[in-house]
Amino acid sequence: MNEILITVSKTDVQSAVKQIESLQKKADSVTEESLPYELRKAYHDHGEAEGCIHSLRDLKLLPEPDYSRLLLKQMRIAEKIAALQEERLTSTANTGEPQK
Repeated sequence: MNEILITVSKTDVQSAVKQIESLQKKADSVTEESLPYELRKAYHDHGEAEGCIHSLRDLKLLPEPDYSRLLLKQMRIAEKIAALQEERLTSTANTGEPQK
């Protein structure tokens, strides 16, 4: 099996963490007033951030404190998005009309 050596600098990892934090910030910006497509975009951004977190962790490039901090924020954002989605579904069920 051939091995490939990839060199990653500390600034590369810091840049990746900043990108994850940016995705988390966008995902966390949804509110009850957000449109359905904004909620879907938040869900997508959350998933993209989570994939990056796990990839960096699997490659042993993400120190434990950063991993824990980012993952805890991911869990909070996931709960927020799920609550907003549940609220939308309940609202639709009660009124019989889909939200715009």
